[in-house]
Amino acid sequence: MYQDSGLHIFVDSLPNDKNEVTLQKTVQALIGQNLPFYQIIEKLRKAGATVCGTENVELLLQEYEYWQGIAQGQKTDKALVQWLLEERDKAIARRINEVLQEGGKGIIFIGAQHRLTPELDGFRIIHLL
Repeated sequence: MYQDSGLHIFVDSLPNDKNEVTLQKTVQALIGQNLPFYQIIEKLRKAGATVCGTENVELLLQEYEYWQGIAQGQKTDKALVQWLLEERDKAIARRINEVLQEGGKGIIFIGAQHRLTPELDGFRIIHLL
């Protein structure tokens, strides 16, 4: 096991699974896909960072179903997709607030369409694009 560095890593679309074993298996599978930001995450993990699930699973599934419908030619409901994004942002921010309330540092890998800043509890936010 790696020594805890106090750094928490939050990842867009990573379910907030209370089962630590399932979460770590998911992270390992994603690291194995050689995606650049997961390579960074793996290096941070090896330095002692903790990967935290961020997403409400039900909201993720609803958004997945929405995009599957779009891919199948169904009519778009822009209000629904906007609502889902806003609710996901609130859930992600709640998770970050929950984990970091006891201190520590956090970094999040998240898509540009998200807007977490209004929901976070006074954390210093640095945006990197």
